[in-house]
Amino acid sequence: MPEITLLPWRARERDVLALEVTDAQQYFINGTVAKFLADDDDHPTFESFAICDDLTTVGVVCYGQEVDHEVWRWWIPLLAVDHRHQGSGFGRAAMVATIQAILDRAPDARVLGLSCKPDNAIGLSLYRSLGFETGETNARGGVDMWLTLR
Repeated sequence: MPEITLLPWRARERDVLALEVTDAQQYFINGTVAKFLADDDDHPTFESFAICDDLTTVGVVCYGQEVDHEVWRWWIPLLAVDHRHQGSGFGRAAMVATIQAILDRAPDARVLGLSCKPDNAIGLSLYRSLGFETGETNARGGVDMWLTLR
């Protein structure tokens, strides 16, 4: 697994906005990374981070506390790795770093959720291998998945 760092996305804004995902990924993330981040300020309890391999920005991840629900419930609405860096373990490394960041930041965090399209076999496999369990299908057609943290 590669060693990565998570930096606030605006520290690498130009690189993050230039990330390219495949057409299939655009379907999974409902558009582009830039489109997702354009609404970043609308969600004050969520933060987005550049996934960095030394000086190279390879992707972006967003996570935060779901304040409309239980304070111990956290959510990842986006994980995207640039198509040129896929298959190299960056998605797994970013998920591991994100989970650890949540545990470090929020000792009371008990559960972490995300949504994955049912035909995203790679995503489903990754999340299951990290311990996420499949939940219900949501209103947007995604499968909610949950990881028990504590």
